[in-house]
Amino acid sequence: MKVNVLLPVYNGDPDIAQTLNSLLEQTYKHFKVVVINDCSTDNTIDILNDYSKKDKRIEVFSLPKNQGITVALNKGISMLDNDCEYVIRIDSGDICRNDRIEKQVEFLFHNPDYALVGTQFQMVPKEGELTEGIIRFRNYSNQLCTYEQIKDNYTVMAPYAHPTLAFRRDVLMKLGGYAPDYIATEDYEIVGRIIKQGYRVGKIPKVLVECGFTPNKGISQEKRVIQVKTSLRIKLEYIRHMFLCEGKSYEVYIWGTREFAGYLQEEIENSPHHNMVVKAFTDFQKEKWGQYKDNLPIISPKQMIKSLNFNSIILTMCNLEREEIINFLNKNQLIHNVHYFVFS
Repeated sequence: MKVNVLLPVYNGDPDIAQTLNSLLEQTYKHFKVVVINDCSTDNTIDILNDYSKKDKRIEVFSLPKNQGITVALNKGISMLDNDCEYVIRIDSGDICRNDRIEKQVEFLFHNPDYALVGTQFQMVPKEGELTEGIIRFRNYSNQLCTYEQIKDNYTVMAPYAHPTLAFRRDVLMKLGGYAPDYIATEDYEIVGRIIKQGYRVGKIPKVLVECGFTPNKGISQEKRVIQVKTSLRIKLEYIRHMFLCEGKSYEVYIWGTREFAGYLQEEIENSPHHNMVVKAFTDFQKEKWGQYKDNLPIISPKQMIKSLNFNSIILTMCNLEREEIINFLNKNQLIHNVHYFVFS
């Protein structure tokens, strides 16, 4: 079985070395590393060339200008070996446990109906401490291991850390690689697209990757807003394909009144193909009842329940109160992924 490792990198000095070392120490030896250097301006290319001279399994391709991770990933996919069966993802600064490739190859070999498999992961701060949001993501994502858990909870938050994934190459080729229109969400989108195409996905319930994280090295606020809005579009497309009735129109109640809830309303209004109309917002905070957000009323949860009809759905947009909201909806005989959908 032929394995290619797909590794895009931009300004990876000095972290790229530990990533390559972790690959070269794998118990599974029959692989090639396809490194796409996205026009780095530091010493990355020198480090890569040194490694490729020492080990012929490492092949380096450099882009003439910096074009971003999606272009780099798709360039890497185009450079995969024709006889490659499995594609392992990893990013610069991340570290694979030495049996990572062996475990994922073994899983895909014994489960031919699965298009991809991830692993549980640890987040390792390069400086400072992990943020509360990163800890929530790690803990929640690591809970989702079976196909059913991942499929049913895909919209809550990303079910994988992208560098933990292993794909079947033929599925990546059929899908046409990563979608360029999903800014900063290409990893989230491709998993949802694979599920929507009818493939099964899974996760090895063992930490096999350590993902490097720098708390103060986030994306800009402008790009963050684009990322959130794009992820909401992905979630809406996902529930429309997986759970909603084609051609049916829906009245939507958004649970949440913060900034992201407004982004969700905006995405629904700007995408008429979702066949949705937002009727109101709701929240547990009594002081907000009777107020308006974006020209729509904020009503109490009990009033919302009384207002529901056969074509109503609820979209929740709260992370911290998620379990309290789900318990409330369940007690009112509402069913997850039928009457309500959990976003974040």
